[in-house]
Amino acid sequence: MIKSFYILLFLIFIFYGCSTSKKIQSPNDGLSYGKKMENTGIFIDACKEKMIGNYDEAAKLFERCIETDPSNAAAIYELAGLKFLNKDKAALSLTEKAVQLEPDNKWFLLQLGKIYNQNKQYSQEASVFSRLVALDAYNTDYYNDWSNSCLYAGKPEEAIKVLNIAENKIGITEEFSLKKKDIYFSIKKIDKAIAEVEKLIAKYPENSRYYESLADLYLKNKNMDKALATYQKILELDPSNEYVHLLLADYYRLTGDREKSFSHLKLAFSNSSLNIDTKISILYSYYKLTEVYKDYKNEAFELCKLLVQVHPEEPKAHSIFADFLFREKRIDEARNEYRLVNKYDNSKYIVWEQLLLCDSELKDDSSLIVESAKGIDIFPEQPTLYYFNGTANFHLKKYETAANAFKQGKEYVADNKPLLTQFYSYLGDTYYQLKKFNESDSAYEKVLELDPDNAYVMNNYGYYLSERDMRLDYAEKLAKKANELKPNNAAYLDTYGWILFKLNKIDEAKIWILKAIEHGGMQDAVILEHYGDVLFNIGSANEAVEYWIKSKLAGNDSALLDKKIKDKKLYLK
Repeated sequence: MIKSFYILLFLIFIFYGCSTSKKIQSPNDGLSYGKKMENTGIFIDACKEKMIGNYDEAAKLFERCIETDPSNAAAIYELAGLKFLNKDKAALSLTEKAVQLEPDNKWFLLQLGKIYNQNKQYSQEASVFSRLVALDAYNTDYYNDWSNSCLYAGKPEEAIKVLNIAENKIGITEEFSLKKKDIYFSIKKIDKAIAEVEKLIAKYPENSRYYESLADLYLKNKNMDKALATYQKILELDPSNEYVHLLLADYYRLTGDREKSFSHLKLAFSNSSLNIDTKISILYSYYKLTEVYKDYKNEAFELCKLLVQVHPEEPKAHSIFADFLFREKRIDEARNEYRLVNKYDNSKYIVWEQLLLCDSELKDDSSLIVESAKGIDIFPEQPTLYYFNGTANFHLKKYETAANAFKQGKEYVADNKPLLTQFYSYLGDTYYQLKKFNESDSAYEKVLELDPDNAYVMNNYGYYLSERDMRLDYAEKLAKKANELKPNNAAYLDTYGWILFKLNKIDEAKIWILKAIEHGGMQDAVILEHYGDVLFNIGSANEAVEYWIKSKLAGNDSALLDKKIKDKKLYLK
């Protein structure tokens, strides 16, 4: 309540215009004391409604104030402000009227300037700020806005005049001198832009930043000797300047001296004070550059090594180094860097994914299991982590653990049909190894529902059905379509041939399994054994044994195969 009381007192103070601002005499100044107090109450109520966001009610009350006293500048100003919020064009005429009534009220003038700006009436806006400067000649914001209005109006020379007025009144300042420099540069008056920076240097000779600005102008004006001399002056003033070597690197790049350019770039990277994000942005430029120009790769790796040496505990440094290494297939080194990223900051999911990709590329299933499990602890709703965990456990024949990972992970897949398909595909394979055939078949059927042309699953599903002597006609259809989709694939050719064998279509079986051998199956132990089985079935026992022996040499350690070779007889189970 006390706070509200003081606010109301403040509003009354504004309402009566108790300020040094000049007012124009109004015919309504003769309002009775009672009317004035009544109007004051309405004004205060209007301000209350505005404060709590009831703008429509506030506008009605301000209008009542104006009806009683058309010269109530405060009410007109407030009503104009509400109209402006609603993008009502009447805001301009109302604010202009308020300014007519109180020409020296800075708040009225500021609102008028804002409306002119929104209406893109920049010359009128400039006029408003010239009046504000007349009221307060030391307010730098007014000069800044006045000069901006001139620039928006397409009058850069006028903007410079405004800034010169400010300088004559306030003195040389960095803000206005650099702004004049930029304007002069934009209108191609480079000499005058240089003169502005030289003025700053004359006033602040120890400030190396101004020399940087001056050297930049010399570079843009193709005055290379003066640019170099200025950079040398910066080094003289500030030998530890973290940016000067970047500037020199750019200078030598422009002059075509690649060796010196890179030398200064290394010095910049060696400076621990130089912001790491600046270094990272340079390395990203190298990342794109080296995709086209391979001869820059050595430079990029040298900078990466410097980065991690100077910032050994900064995850960003190790991350970008890892990205370079990964792209160059230096997977083991990349993995070490990704591990260092996670050591210092394990909150970036994309880094975990890259780390697991490295494990996968290196076929390091043991690490993949450990690191995917850590990732799951941090990101329990990221399905890809479960996928990596499941595949690693599957490869190590930990089928129960793999199945659990796949079951959990698929529940987190959203709007990613290919990934969901992969989960069900692996579930089909995993359940088959666990001899949970109904679950395996259901998983494969789910894959074919999601992806009717999934040749991999058609092949596996068909083969596993044939191994169980189940639904062989359906298995044949699956295998046939897999070969239509992916012709000349040794594994798919063999599956189709083997299913035909199970259907007692021996001659056809021989043709397809022989095709499998011809398309790369000569080193595949399973294909070689199958071909031996077919040969035995058609009466070529000796040749069958030869292929069984070849299967054994290719790595087939089946006890049943040993029995076939020993007895020179066909055993299917």
